[in-house]
Amino acid sequence: MHDLMQLIELQKVDNELQALEELKGDLPQRVKRLRDELDAIKQNHENCKKELDEIKRLKLHGDGELKDFQEKQNKYREQLYAVKSNREYDAITLELDAVKEKIDQAETRVLELMEKEQNLAANLQNLDSQLTVLTENLTVNEKELQEKITKTEDDYRLWKKKRQELIVNVKRPVLSTYERIRRVRGKNTVIEINKYACGGCHSAIPPQKAVEIRNMDQLILCESCGRILVYKNEREPLAV
Repeated sequence: MHDLMQLIELQKVDNELQALEELKGDLPQRVKRLRDELDAIKQNHENCKKELDEIKRLKLHGDGELKDFQEKQNKYREQLYAVKSNREYDAITLELDAVKEKIDQAETRVLELMEKEQNLAANLQNLDSQLTVLTENLTVNEKELQEKITKTEDDYRLWKKKRQELIVNVKRPVLSTYERIRRVRGKNTVIEINKYACGGCHSAIPPQKAVEIRNMDQLILCESCGRILVYKNEREPLAV
């Protein structure tokens, strides 16, 4: 009986704690969602910035190569004016054709890198805007949540202390059963029987089982809904 009476009191305390939690509404979930979203965008922003830095490095390298090829092209063109044989002319012409192909390839590569750079810069700017909006929203929601926590923290602390005092006096298997059922059933984990029926799901309880429940000396669960059944109403004696 001792354990069952403790569970009845524990349920009252847990219901008070739950009511205090419910005063926060969906703020805890909203804050967590915003934090997760902010973390994801920060990571995306970091990756985008690294990619942009790499593109800039490659573009700088490409610009350097293009400049070298263009200088070679100018050098070969100058040499054409100084050739003294067809063989020399043909050799320089071949070099010019080869360097022109490299210039075309380098220009194409630089243009591709320029396009990527512009796209990444635009994406980075968009991520910056998202970060600003999300940070502002998170700040507002965190402030509101903290205000609600501050408003209820004294009551919450008192009920938490009461809970700790109660669970010390409940056998571990009994407490584990209670907490497991509460995760599913919520506030109505420990339920009084109503005549010969479960007060939760209203399933019929055999008279002999009702007497056993009234004795309050063992943990008895409803066979239909799994709640912990108790009996407190002494004004309504059960008859077998």
